[in-house]
Amino acid sequence: MPPVPLPLSFQKKIMVKNNLTLNDITLPKAIFAVKASAKLLSQYVYVYLNNTKKGFSHTKTRSQVTGSTRKIARQKGTGRARHGDIKAPIFVGGGVAFGPLGLRRKLKLTKKMRRKALFASLTNKLQENKIILIKDLALAKIKKTKQAQSLLDKSKFTNPLILVLPHQCQQAIYFQNLPQVKVNEPCSLNAYKVMQASSLIFTEKALSEFISLFKI
Repeated sequence: MPPVPLPLSFQKKIMVKNNLTLNDITLPKAIFAVKASAKLLSQYVYVYLNNTKKGFSHTKTRSQVTGSTRKIARQKGTGRARHGDIKAPIFVGGGVAFGPLGLRRKLKLTKKMRRKALFASLTNKLQENKIILIKDLALAKIKKTKQAQSLLDKSKFTNPLILVLPHQCQQAIYFQNLPQVKVNEPCSLNAYKVMQASSLIFTEKALSEFISLFKI
């Protein structure tokens, strides 16, 4: 299947038998041809979202609430329950029983599991024709946020997008102002971001940097 040209140096993915290529650039199968179970991807998302929680919620127990420690009624003879002080959880203004204490439970996945989840998510995007390669020549002409928006509008990509740019790329600041675009360096890309995005746009240099991170 020959490549289909798109405006402003964008091109669709080309699939060649027994090989993976993107704009005639060979992709390593160890990254872009990896299968993973849905259970692993689900576990990755669960761990990622759990670790992004701040854990600021904190309630006071009856020992932390300010109030009198006097016994509110005598032990016997009232016909009512035998209560202690007014700070018991059943009273308004009392302590909270079993409430959140501001503790954040951090979960972990092994390095092998995190990598496999990332590679599997990239494989799925590649099979869905949602990984696009862009040349640096098109980015070099962008000097304003308006020009960055125009570039994406003419290419008719679905949102949200992940734009993977090389480390310390000067054009990143213009794309960061666009609400539908998430700019990432190759080293900060993860499986959750890939799964959330409708499309991924790599520059040739960023793709090379990304592949070199894994020494494949």
